[in-house]
Amino acid sequence: MLMGIDQRLGDKGRPDTIMLVSLGRDGKAVVLSIPRDTLVEIPGHGDDKVNHSYTYGGASLTMETVSRFLGVRIDGYALADLDGFAQIVDALGGLTIDVEKRMYYDDSTQNLHIDLQPGVQKLDGQQALNYVRFRDDGLGDIGRVAREQKFVAAVVRECLAPANLLRLPGVIRQAYQSVETDLPLTQALGLVQAVAKLSPDEVELKVLPGKGEYLNGVSYYVPDDLDALKADLRVAGVVD
Repeated sequence: MLMGIDQRLGDKGRPDTIMLVSLGRDGKAVVLSIPRDTLVEIPGHGDDKVNHSYTYGGASLTMETVSRFLGVRIDGYALADLDGFAQIVDALGGLTIDVEKRMYYDDSTQNLHIDLQPGVQKLDGQQALNYVRFRDDGLGDIGRVAREQKFVAAVVRECLAPANLLRLPGVIRQAYQSVETDLPLTQALGLVQAVAKLSPDEVELKVLPGKGEYLNGVSYYVPDDLDALKADLRVAGVVD
């Protein structure tokens, strides 16, 4: 499980980004984006937004919550704060992304200053972070997850580009210093070797199906058609 944490001074923070990554038995990879406002049952805390699980019990409770919700076994996690996120992108040499429109947003209270022009361009770590964090488009979780998916696709292309394959172990070692994880470095490197054998079309990007709803005056992302999703994951070898 991958998590990107928006953490502020004096605040434990909550995941802005939650993704479940799996190498299935068929040798292909699945990356499932779980919107942060997804309504789930958090063990010991009842129904709530999935990212609140991190506030209640850290990465371990988020793993347990997602595991129960989807019926999957999660073997480990990697968690990056905003600085770590940018450092990882910079270690890859930046990402080429087609910025779909002008993105301007300024919020001094969050120290968030975004100004991206539209078009295909190479984004450095901070710019890529701003692209993913942009939310001033009235689309809420849907818009944010769509940008997360474009970001992941760009990471996959960059990692699997022939010129970068030999750099991957070094990138992982550097990224390992920028994240919190329960995976040993040797296991992380082993996963990189497995991923390096894939082609970009063997990495399937999925979004948890659902829609935004207000329940008792609170905005949630309410999942639907979970049986179909679990069936897809079962075919991919993600769910036993």
